Amino acid sequence: MSFANLKDLDYLQLNENRLSEIPNAIELLPNLEKLQLKSNNIIYIPDHSFIHNPRLIELEVKGNFIRSFGCHAFSGMPMLERIVISKADQQTVFPDLTGSHRLTIIQFDRAAIEALPDDLCQKVATLQYLNLYNNKIMQLKENSFRGLSKLRDLIMGNNFIREIPNGAFTGLERLENLFYTLDVSLHQGRERDTERARERHRERERARDTERARETQRERERHRESERDTERARETQRERERHSESERDTERARETQRERERHIISLRPCWSTALIVEQIDPRAYSFGFVVKEVSFFGKAISCHSFFFMYIFIFGDSDLVDNRIQYIAENAFKPLNNLQELNLGDNQFSHLPTDGLLKLKKLLIYKNKYLQNFPPSKAFPEIQFLTLTYSYHCCKFIQTSEQ
Repeated sequence: MSFANLKDLDYLQLNENRLSEIPNAIELLPNLEKLQLKSNNIIYIPDHSFIHNPRLIELEVKGNFIRSFGCHAFSGMPMLERIVISKADQQTVFPDLTGSHRLTIIQFDRAAIEALPDDLCQKVATLQYLNLYNNKIMQLKENSFRGLSKLRDLIMGNNFIREIPNGAFTGLERLENLFYTLDVSLHQGRERDTERARERHRERERARDTERARETQRERERHRESERDTERARETQRERERHSESERDTERARETQRERERHIISLRPCWSTALIVEQIDPRAYSFGFVVKEVSFFGKAISCHSFFFMYIFIFGDSDLVDNRIQYIAENAFKPLNNLQELNLGDNQFSHLPTDGLLKLKKLLIYKNKYLQNFPPSKAFPEIQFLTLTYSYHCCKFIQTSEQ
C-alpha cells in the first residue's frame, strides 16, 4: 500500500478490510485529518503510530480484535479532537495523552482499564464527552474530574465502582448526563448524522461476499456477548446463593413485604381514596403496579388529570450492576444541571439529594436496601420515576392531590 503521491489527502477510510496492523503507508500523509480503520483484524496499536500525521483530528478504530495499545500511542497529537477505540480487552492502563490537549471526545469502551490517571484533567481540559463503559475501574477519587469544566457527558457503566465519595464530581458544572447508554452521536451534529446515513446506504450496496464477512463478524460478536451474558448470569446466581438465607426465611420476608404493600394500598381512609391496580407481579421481590383508576369519595377520575407518573419494574436494565453500597452526602452537590440519573441495581440504603433539584428523570430499581425514599419536595421538577418499592410513590401521589 503506497500513498506517495497523495500528500494532500485529508480523509482516509479503510473499513472492513483485512488489515492486521496500522499501515505504515499513512506516514506519507502529513495532511491527513480523519482516519477510520473499522472492522479489520488489527490486534495492537504501537507507540507513536500517528506521529507523522500531525494534522489528524479524528481517529476511529472499532470492530477489530485489538488486545491493547502502547501507552504513548495517542500522545503528541496536537490537533486530535476525537478518538474512539473499542474492545481493547487486555488494555489495563489509561493511555498517556500528553500533547493531545484539544481532545473533546474520548471513547475507550469494553477494555480492561483499572484506574483514571491523576493528571487527566490537566492534559485534556477541553474534554466534553468521556466514555469508559465496560472497563474494570474500581474507585472514584475525590476531585477525579476537577478541571473538566466543559464535560457534559460521563459514561462509566459496567465497571466495579462501589462508592461515590464527596468531591468526586467537583468542577463538573456543565455535566448534563451521568448514565450508561449515551450514544457518541450526540456530539456529531447534523453533518455527521448525514454522513452516517450515507454510510448506511453504501453498506447496503456492498457485494454479497462482503455481506457474508460482516455476518460472520456479527455472529462472532453475538457469540462473545452471549458468553459475557452467561457469565454475568452465573455471577449473579453465585452472589444470590452466597447472601441468601433459608427458603423459609426468604418466603417469610416476601410475605411480609406483600402484606406491607397491601396495607399501603389501603391506607389514607380520611380521603376515602381508592387505587384500582391493573396488575401485580407476586414473583418479584419488589412490587410493580400500574395505576388504572383513582377515585375520591367513590367518584372515579381520570389518571391523566391525576398525575403523569408511570411506575414500572423491569426484569433487566440498561444500567449494569455496579454494587454501589454508599453515596456520600454531598456527592451530587456540584451537579446543578443534572436532568437524568440512573442508579438502578445497586445496594445503597440512603440517597442524598443535594444537587438534584433540576432532575427530571430518576431510575432507582432493584435496590432492596433503599427502604426510606427522600420526600417529593427534593425533586420539584421530576417527570419520570422508576422505583423499587411501590410505597415510595405515595409521597408523589399525595403531592399531586394537594
